[in-house]
Amino acid sequence: MDSRGKRALASVLVASFASFSIAGCSGGSRHDESLDGFASAYVNFRKALRDTEIVSWAIALDQSEDVDAESGTNYRMAFVRALDTKISNRQRADAAAQALGFHNSTHPLDDFETRNDAVDETSLALVQAANAVKDERHRQQAVLVATSARRLEQSLTALRNNYVDTYYLQTNLLDAIVREKGDLGRVFTSMRDILPEKNKLWAEGQTLRKEEQTSLSRVQEQYAAFRGMTGIVLDYADESSGGNTKK
Repeated sequence: MDSRGKRALASVLVASFASFSIAGCSGGSRHDESLDGFASAYVNFRKALRDTEIVSWAIALDQSEDVDAESGTNYRMAFVRALDTKISNRQRADAAAQALGFHNSTHPLDDFETRNDAVDETSLALVQAANAVKDERHRQQAVLVATSARRLEQSLTALRNNYVDTYYLQTNLLDAIVREKGDLGRVFTSMRDILPEKNKLWAEGQTLRKEEQTSLSRVQEQYAAFRGMTGIVLDYADESSGGNTKK
């Protein structure tokens, strides 16, 4: 082969290698984009979850049996005062009316529902992003994360239903205190079935809150495993502790 033929063959080989390299890089880019897409969907889910948890914690303080008339939310302090046997009937009736006013003005359940809708939407987006991951092994781990995220959203929905029932019970009791002008004897005679139901709802709420935290820990652990497998660096950092989304 003369020198002209050798130069021509070398040009063909260089062009072929360049074409293969570009194709390989392009495929790698698409794969990396699928991992980035899942990581971004995870961060969005965690942000929506954080917003929902803030409202959930506020409602838990509203309904907590561990706070008294000197601490807790405005609603809880007024609620406890409405049941205080050491004050007058008139003061109890006034406190009950005040508690109802706080509840009706803040609409905590509406806020919880709105924010939980965002958790539902972002967890579904996480499922979609998980199934779009190209590598099969990485996709399997991403699906585990997304599945746990959906279970976490379901726990929040069940917790909201518990909150609805608890507020319903509490506001009925407050209405009765106002109606009976603070006479607790007459109130509890007319609502003697309230205590067993209250205790049942409280126990259910405690269980659901523990399930939620367990599910969250599972999501975090599974996503940490995903990061370890893929080398992806995008993660969610809790802003309440002064952190930011890391990349």
